[in-house]
Amino acid sequence: MSKIEFLNALRKELKELSENDINQYTQYYSEMIDDMIEDGLSEDNAVAAIGSIDEITAQITEEVSRSVTKEPIAKRKLKAWEIVLLAAGSPVWFSLLVAAFAVVISLLAAGGSVIISFYAASLAFGVSAFGSIPYSIFMFTKGNTAGGIFLLGAGLICAGLAIFAFAGTNKLAKLYIKLCKKTFTWLTSCLKRKENAK
Repeated sequence: MSKIEFLNALRKELKELSENDINQYTQYYSEMIDDMIEDGLSEDNAVAAIGSIDEITAQITEEVSRSVTKEPIAKRKLKAWEIVLLAAGSPVWFSLLVAAFAVVISLLAAGGSVIISFYAASLAFGVSAFGSIPYSIFMFTKGNTAGGIFLLGAGLICAGLAIFAFAGTNKLAKLYIKLCKKTFTWLTSCLKRKENAK
C-alpha cells in the first residue's frame, strides 16, 4: 500500500472525528512514513511497518475517548420542521414564559409591599411613643396619675417596638434586595444564553 492510499484509508476510517483531529492524525502518520523512508525503507515497507488501518484507528479512537480536553460542541442549525414546530407552539410557550415572568415580578412586588408595611408599622409605633410620652407628662400635671402611668408605659412599649421593628425590617430589606439582585442576574443570564444560542 502506498503512502497516499494509506492516508486516504485512514481519513475514511476517522470520518467520525472532527476535521481538525483528522488532519492532525494524518499529518502525524505522514511524517512517520517520511521518517522511515529517510531511514532507508521503501514506501510500501514503511506503510507496512506502521501497522494495519484497523489497529491504528482503534488506537486513535481510544486516545480520543480518553482525551481530557473536549472540543466545544458546534452549534447546529435548526431544521425546517423544528422551526415550524417552534412557531406553531409559540402561543403556548410564549404565554407560559410571560406568565412565569409575571409570577416572579408579582412575588418580588409582594415582598416589597410587605417590607413597606413593616416600615409603616415601625413608624406607627414611633409616632405612638412620640405622642404618648409627652401626653403622659401632661396627665401627671393634671393630677391623673393612673392615666399618666398607663400612657407612659404604653409609650415606652411603643418606643421599644418601634426600635426592634425598624431594626428587623432593615435586615429583612437587605435580604430582599439581595434576592432581587440574584433574581435579575438569573433572568439576564437566561436571556443572554438564549441570545447566544441563536
